[in-house]
Amino acid sequence: MNPIQTTDSSSSAPPSGSNSTANDPFVKWWTNFIKVASIPLALFFFTLVCLGVVLLCTICICILRSYCRYSRGQKRPKRPIKGLYLDEVPGLVDGVEIGSYGCLEYSLEYHMNKQELKVGLTQAMDLASRPGAGLLDPYVKVFLEMTPNEDASEELLLGKTTVTKKFKTSVQKQTNNPCWNEAFIFKLPYNTLKCTSVIMNIYDYDSIGLDNAIGRLRVD
Repeated sequence: MNPIQTTDSSSSAPPSGSNSTANDPFVKWWTNFIKVASIPLALFFFTLVCLGVVLLCTICICILRSYCRYSRGQKRPKRPIKGLYLDEVPGLVDGVEIGSYGCLEYSLEYHMNKQELKVGLTQAMDLASRPGAGLLDPYVKVFLEMTPNEDASEELLLGKTTVTKKFKTSVQKQTNNPCWNEAFIFKLPYNTLKCTSVIMNIYDYDSIGLDNAIGRLRVD
């Protein structure tokens, strides 16, 4: 009788998955490109590269969005505001001729039903810079100043000059012709209109020291 030949089933071929990965053309190219003999190590480096590319794309998108927001803020369209006024700004800049401090365009609207005064700050033109200072970073602070008179309320007559809360526009960078198109609302009883003045102070923003005063416009 011939002896029965048996085969050892444990000595099988390596898993097909590892063979397919090792024989993949891209894996071979990548392994040769980075000059690494170990396939797992090559795949690890490939994962790091992919993560780096994703991170770089995210940073680029954030920078692009920030730039677009800044551009839209600098080039805001001018919106018409009712009751516009254009006045020359009495200046506070030394070394500049009288009458050459620039102009401020603003609006005043009073709502009888709500007893509110709406102060709109549209834009300024040809603001004066200090000699050798270059372009400005201008903004405006606006507030109301109430001085008692015969028609004022009893509360106002009992005190002296009253100053309301101060509002501030945004800072426009590197321009002597800023465009704000912003409006602020003050609660103001009708019987105090005659004794109320609108004060608009224009400043040049300084990120290091004190802001420089450009001029003040008072509307009685």
